[in-house]
Amino acid sequence: MGTAERIRLGVSAESDAECLRRCREVLDSGGVTIFPTDTVYGIGCRWDRPDAIRRIFRIKQRPLGQPLALLVEAERRPADYGVQEDEVLRDVLRRWWPGALTVVAATGLSLAEGLCGPRNTIGLRAPDHKWLQTLFREMNTPLAATSANRSGQPEILCIEDLDEEILDGVDLIVDGGPFPHIPCPSTVIGKEKGRWKILREGAIPREILEPLFFSQR
Repeated sequence: MGTAERIRLGVSAESDAECLRRCREVLDSGGVTIFPTDTVYGIGCRWDRPDAIRRIFRIKQRPLGQPLALLVEAERRPADYGVQEDEVLRDVLRRWWPGALTVVAATGLSLAEGLCGPRNTIGLRAPDHKWLQTLFREMNTPLAATSANRSGQPEILCIEDLDEEILDGVDLIVDGGPFPHIPCPSTVIGKEKGRWKILREGAIPREILEPLFFSQR
């Protein structure tokens, strides 16, 4: 195991609270952490720390042309981050926000390098994970994040499966234990030629989500 500090979730309410305090301290100081989400293990930092964002790309060996997503509070909406919502998107959000859904859409915000996609798009997700949501509310800021695997490698379901170089590259590991399911990342939706479509099928199956798009005019 690498040299990064490691804290285990789920031992007690007191230790979980201490984990929140320590994780916030590391992130606020510009650090990079690994943490559980509702789908797989993620790696992230504050979205307003450009140096930490660049570190994540180096740690994962990820091309800068593949921007990180923002993980946000469940109480937030894409409109809070400069995204224009329509009825189709609002319907989708009512069903799967928070949840395993990433929304990629044009934004009016000026974004740091590594967060901005083509045509000034942003990726947004509100994980359905109680501890992580508490962290977001206490920090009052989103995290720039992605999955904790090396680019192109399988998603991570337990800390022991993490690449040693990734473990050595981060400042803190929040160990939520092994996931009891096959890894399944979030489903990604975005707009092409003015219409919503699935960009990557994941935890929300195509056959459930896609019919909602047929109502588009």
